[in-house]
Amino acid sequence: MQIVCADAPFLSSPPVTEEKNVGFALPPRGDHFKAYQYLTGRGVCDEVLAFCFHTGRVYGTNRKTAEREYTNCVFVGFDESGNPAHARLRGV
Repeated sequence: MQIVCADAPFLSSPPVTEEKNVGFALPPRGDHFKAYQYLTGRGVCDEVLAFCFHTGRVYGTNRKTAEREYTNCVFVGFDESGNPAHARLRGV
């Protein structure tokens, strides 16, 4: 590789700047019934859903725009100390 690139100028990468962590906020809780219906329709058993909804791992959320209302299922991921660290939304 040195033979091929011997005459090429060396370009260094720009310095990495640390991004400030602005924190993490979960979406507001909303209609759990539609999220529950969606997940049972996907074949998830009632015992698993009851555990996930009770422990806050899964819940429903609603968001309204001028055109329509969106209902989503929120899947929450936790860090090592048990705090919510990330969330994924799935349209219902």
